[in-house]
Parts: sequence; C-alpha cells; structure tokens
Amino acid sequence: MLLLTVMKKNSIFIILSLVCLSAFGQDYVNPSYRQGFAAEVEAGYICKGAYTNFSLGYNIIHGLYAGLGSGVEYFYFEAKWKKSVFVPTFVQVRYSFLNKKISPFIDFKAGVVGDFTSRGTGHFFRPAIGMEYRRVGLKVGYYWSNMTYENDTTGDDPCTIGLIYRF
Repeated sequence: MLLLTVMKKNSIFIILSLVCLSAFGQDYVNPSYRQGFAAEVEAGYICKGAYTNFSLGYNIIHGLYAGLGSGVEYFYFEAKWKKSVFVPTFVQVRYSFLNKKISPFIDFKAGVVGDFTSRGTGHFFRPAIGMEYRRVGLKVGYYWSNMTYENDTTGDDPCTIGLIYRF
C-alpha cells in the first residue's frame, strides 16, 4: 500500500514537471522571435558625422520586424554647408535569421529627411547587415540620400556603423 502511494506521488510529480517544462519551454532566445510590440534605439557613426534613431514597431512573424521611426543626424560637410542637422522619418524592416543568442540580421530603412540647418528636404535608403547578441547588436550599412535645397540638389552615400539596443 505504501509503495502504491509513493508511486502515485512520483507519477504526479513527473507529470507536473513535464507540463511545466512544455508550457514554459517556449521562451525565445532572440527577441525578434517573440511576436508583439517592439522598440529599438540606435546610435552610430556616419562618415563625418553621427546619428541617433529610435523606432517603434511590431514583430509580425518569427524574426520579422516592421516599424516606424525618427531620429537626429549630425554631419560635417567640407563643401557648402559646414555643419548640418538632419531629422529623418522612416519605415524600417528587419529580419533576424536565427533564434539563437547570436544571430545575423538584415535591416532596411527608407524615408524622408529634412535638413534643419540649410533648409533642405530629401529622401534616403539605408540597407545594413549585422549581428546581434540577445538585445544588443552591431551593424554596418550604406546610407544613400538625395537632398534638394533652394537652388541645388546634392546626394551623399557614406557608410554607417551602428550599435542597437532592442526593448
């Protein structure tokens, strides 16, 4: 009789353990694989300048993030404009390939940008590739922009290096 009671208790314990492991074993290592609201802050270096961006969005499916964002960019030009402050507004799409602690990703931002120093407007595209470790990532990209000023149109295409943190 005592043996049967011990076996029942052990069976119940094993079943409860398996239920807990299967219920809580669905945790994702990479935040991009957790569906729902997400946010990102990014700071980095653009040739002859620096930038800070933030975006708010949604992890649509595992690994795919889509969001809207804005930021501030500070450039130093040797040509016509000595120092310029730009404010971009953009759409961002990022895909993270693996649900691991370390995962490669591709990132694409496109939108409009305003030069508040020299009163110009334009648009830009910024593709990038990178690696992320949990919520922190490092990426390298290309920044193509086309700006229109009062009597002038100019374009610039520097490389970027950025550090990101995702919430």
